[in-house]
Amino acid sequence: VTVKPKPEETSVYWHIPKSGGTNAKSYFGCLGLALVSKTGGLAKYGVAEEDRLEIFKPFENSNARFVNVDVTTTEGLDRAVKLGLIQSSIADVIFFTNPTIIEGLFDTEHKGRVMAMFRNPVDRLISKFYYLSIASWEPNYQPTWDGMDLGVWARDHDTDHNFVLRTLMGKKARHLTEADLTHAKQLLSERFIVGLSNKYEESIRRFEAVMLVNEKIDSDTRYKCNSEFFGSRIEKKNANDHPQVEPGSEIYNIIAENNLLDMALYEYIIDLFAEQTELIDSYKI
Repeated sequence: VTVKPKPEETSVYWHIPKSGGTNAKSYFGCLGLALVSKTGGLAKYGVAEEDRLEIFKPFENSNARFVNVDVTTTEGLDRAVKLGLIQSSIADVIFFTNPTIIEGLFDTEHKGRVMAMFRNPVDRLISKFYYLSIASWEPNYQPTWDGMDLGVWARDHDTDHNFVLRTLMGKKARHLTEADLTHAKQLLSERFIVGLSNKYEESIRRFEAVMLVNEKIDSDTRYKCNSEFFGSRIEKKNANDHPQVEPGSEIYNIIAENNLLDMALYEYIIDLFAEQTELIDSYKI
């Protein structure tokens, strides 16, 4: 990450659930950037089985453009490699969910730069609980959670422990060690531009610097999308209102205890975010 971004690089975005990734995708779509996401692999748009890469616009009255691949599945990743996704430079940003397999897209001559938005693990899990209890459109919808007491869920039903670390390391939660935490810190510091969901606009600005957005997108479009997504309207976008849990409360502490390694990693990410300020400024020179 210490080397300034180059136009020929492809940016990749690790989408961590309930951490602002959907909103980021919508914002980048508003800008008209060419996105790789699940949308590109949906059969209903009629381009997911083509034997060549192409950009399509599936939504009326929207700037959003997508490449006809999806790297969130093994099959989709294999197809993207076969079609030369990275070598084509057709995509502005690739959204992925599994860090352990995304390297398969790249080779020694074609590099990528990784971004990710992180959220307090307790807040992320509480948001997930309330969201999946009502999100009937999601494949992992949990109707039995609707009306369940949050404390009961935290004690008896939440098994999503240390999600960020185990996903980054490709391990089951019970196999994680302090050595994995150390490795993850090193990986993030060397290869990731990190964002914080509670510093969302600043984080997006950093991602824009990585993707050279000011060079790719005209000022009028940037102004329009900034007005739509930021300022007083930022909390209204893709929000799922739910009761807040105070740090230090019994429920908060239960969830934190179940996610000690993720909590430690998040504390490190807060420090790394501050440290990367100077790095991002160097990109703009």
